[in-house]
Amino acid sequence: SCTSCAAGRFGNATGLEDCTDCTPGSAQPRRGERLCVACEVGKSAETSQAQICAPCEEGKFASSEGQPTCQRCAPGKAQPSQGQDQCDDCEAGRSATDEGTIICSLCLAGRVSNDTGLEDCIDCGPGTAQPVKGQEQCDQCPPGRFSSADLNQGCSVCPSGQYNPLPGASSCLQCDAAVSIPSFDKNFCVCRPGFYLDDTPEALARLRQANETLQCVECPDCAECSETGNRWSRLGVKPGCYRSANNSYQFIPCLNPDHCPGGQVGEDGTGCAPNREGPLCAKCK
Repeated sequence: SCTSCAAGRFGNATGLEDCTDCTPGSAQPRRGERLCVACEVGKSAETSQAQICAPCEEGKFASSEGQPTCQRCAPGKAQPSQGQDQCDDCEAGRSATDEGTIICSLCLAGRVSNDTGLEDCIDCGPGTAQPVKGQEQCDQCPPGRFSSADLNQGCSVCPSGQYNPLPGASSCLQCDAAVSIPSFDKNFCVCRPGFYLDDTPEALARLRQANETLQCVECPDCAECSETGNRWSRLGVKPGCYRSANNSYQFIPCLNPDHCPGGQVGEDGTGCAPNREGPLCAKCK
């Protein structure tokens, strides 16, 4: 008598002497069937005579029907679940270097990934750092700090006697020890008494364009520079002297010292005594 084809085999015609094996990529779980069924997406059958298609393991996928094997996830992708038809791009802040990744790895401190689907994280370069795992971007070092190498987990405070006024620095600048010392937060040099820091717009422009240092300059005779930490933008005027505005380059002795009390130029644009105005405070109101 005729016998039913076993599970994993089929017979698609009459008068057969033997049944045919299901080919890889197909399966048949029941006896006596006329054909095998192609594996669904997300499953595979690696051998002949498969009775069932197996779900793809984690880190693998099958994107179409009838696959004899599941493919491994490409670098930059991962799949944590079984039986899937695709792998997912690694999120920003993560990466997958190898094929067949199950879970994308967090970027280590000092490294970042700023896009999805990256195979590897990027080192934080000079002038930047990232102390936290799994981040998308490196942070610029703030003024007063620097980083000089790659793979920076943090920015270093400028060494003794040095400063850095700009963000994103890979090194610090040297204060002129004869006339200045670094400020407490190391973001500029504090000038000694008798000198002021040249933070004029022109000096700041040169600093940004050519990486020049801000210089301590000897104070004009009429400038009040008796304290530490004088800056051009905040220079006061000695009593008996005149300055037309806080950004003026000219400090001039007044014709009558009593008309010029000194100090900062007032909000009204003058540094004159009451009821006095004009150049050198020489005019009565």
